[in-house]
Amino acid sequence: MAYRGGLAAVSLPFFAGLALWAEPLIHWALGAPWLPAAGYLRALLPLFWVRLCTVPVSTAGIAAGKQKATMIWQGALLAASLCAGAAAERLGLEPEKALLTLSALLCGCYLAFYVYCGKNCA
Repeated sequence: MAYRGGLAAVSLPFFAGLALWAEPLIHWALGAPWLPAAGYLRALLPLFWVRLCTVPVSTAGIAAGKQKATMIWQGALLAASLCAGAAAERLGLEPEKALLTLSALLCGCYLAFYVYCGKNCA
């Protein structure tokens, strides 16, 4: 699997550009009332990038006969989402920070399964 970092390297400039120019892009596409969405976009961009880079490998678990591991991973995604929502509510986080918490937890789940597939599904 020599191509492991290829998709990440190719897509990083695109996602970095989206983060840098979120306000002008949203203003151009949706108008001034939507400018707060730039913060939400920035909070979710790490998750979108990690998913783009890891999801192609996620089917390796099923192809390798690791359905139980894939099921546990899917359960972890659900649990992480519920935990992020509960933490945001309990801590009174504003939406942008709540999305950042969700993004961080889900990124961890995706990266953990990516590493698992790299070690056990090749």
